[in-house]
Amino acid sequence: MSSLAAGSIILSSGYLAVAQPLPEPSDTHTTEPPPVEPPAPEPPPVEPPAPEPPAVEPPVQPPAEPPAPVTPPAPAEGACTHTITSGDTLSAIALRYLGNEARHPEIYAANQALIEAAAREHPEPPVFGTSVGPSGPGHWIFPGTLLTIPGAACAPTPPEPALCAEPTFLLAARGSGEKSEAEFPGSHNLGGEPAKPATPRRSAQPAKPSALSVVYEKLNQPVGSAGVYGVPYKAIPAYPSFYNESHYDSDHPTVPDSTLAGAKLLADEISKHAACRNQKILLAGYSQGAVVVREAVKMLPPDVQNRISGIALFGDPVSLKGVQVGVPLPAALADRTVSQCAQGDPICDTSLSEAERQTILVRDCGFFGACPHYNYPGGLADLAAVQLRQMPRR
Repeated sequence: MSSLAAGSIILSSGYLAVAQPLPEPSDTHTTEPPPVEPPAPEPPPVEPPAPEPPAVEPPVQPPAEPPAPVTPPAPAEGACTHTITSGDTLSAIALRYLGNEARHPEIYAANQALIEAAAREHPEPPVFGTSVGPSGPGHWIFPGTLLTIPGAACAPTPPEPALCAEPTFLLAARGSGEKSEAEFPGSHNLGGEPAKPATPRRSAQPAKPSALSVVYEKLNQPVGSAGVYGVPYKAIPAYPSFYNESHYDSDHPTVPDSTLAGAKLLADEISKHAACRNQKILLAGYSQGAVVVREAVKMLPPDVQNRISGIALFGDPVSLKGVQVGVPLPAALADRTVSQCAQGDPICDTSLSEAERQTILVRDCGFFGACPHYNYPGGLADLAAVQLRQMPRR
């Protein structure tokens, strides 16, 4: 073996080994392996959300305490006070104490806190269209409220001697359309018809007494033992004026202004005589005058009402539907009241139907003069006078 392929290797053992080609040289140089980047740090563990605190119930607020009652200031010595009773109005109170019903705003202004406090305790009836207060202001007033009357002196004064001269005193209100003292001199505003002289067409006619004048005549025996006051009010004609104005055929009849004006005059006069401790006070009213009496009594404080010994009413009006016109008398005076209603009287007889009443009003009371409503000066008035005399002085 003179020549060998390049690259062959002869082993010492004599065996030929196949020469393996050497690897081609490479331009690549061996370098250090790239550094292993450290693993990214693990994100911090996510904290679980904090548990929500338990819901806290808001503290229960105690109910608001009602406003403290308004305590009326102690009236000054000699100041005039008035405790409101059912049927009172500020106008009537102003007329009684200040002599002018138009001065009622003065009473409201002086007692506004008390009047409004009482009104808040009585939310009915609702009053709309006012921002002053729930009383309206002063339109709604409530019994038991003690008012101070500004500008009036109510220091106790002895009554005038003339008021207390008679042991018995009758205060009365005549009926609708009856003659006043100016029209019938000597009638004391008790009604009735004056005597009429003869004319070529009729003979002379004597004076006709009214039911009230009969009662007074019976009480004034012996003469001089009883005094009398007839209310000088405008007794508007009975039919249809009075009943139209008072809603005679309604369920809730009201009282005409003239009737209310008469009631205020009567209430004032009763209050004067109530100061006569030894005097027996009696009241009487016929027809519209009976309404005047009831309205007047309701204007009086209880102590003055209690001074009334007896009341006689004749032909006391009720509506066509049987509803009494005006306010009722206090229950405490029921046993001191005599109320006479002639049979068939369309003004007060509740047993009549509406048709019967209308017929009697038009046929008998309107044209022929045989109306049962005119029948009281006889036996019924005599009987009432006897009953009044028997009632004890209060």
